[in-house]
Amino acid sequence: MFAIYHDLVGDIAKVKAIIHNPYPEQIEENGLHVESLPISETPEGMYPVLMINLSTGEMFYNYEVLPVQIPDNEIADKVTALESDLGNLLLENAADKATIATLEDTVGNLLLEVATLKGGAE
Repeated sequence: MFAIYHDLVGDIAKVKAIIHNPYPEQIEENGLHVESLPISETPEGMYPVLMINLSTGEMFYNYEVLPVQIPDNEIADKVTALESDLGNLLLENAADKATIATLEDTVGNLLLEVATLKGGAE
């Protein structure tokens, strides 16, 4: 068997591919002939990553945590809730803008009245 590796850190690398009975053109510079594959004993909630020690030719597994999967219906519920919240915020924003416009008109009218009282404009 021939193991092709990548992501070399020191003498340890991740195995990218295993080729049984490789043709000469399949032999790569970043590869190594190996005798056997180890058996994976994957703990729950993890997945195996085949590794190789280039000094000894020994293969072993590192175990990495599986990403958390959120159920589709839960995602759909969250999207619906966010869309509803966004709609409510847009309505509040529009109401706030209307209130601001009304207040600006009131301020304008009050300024005009003050100017009139001071005798500045009629």
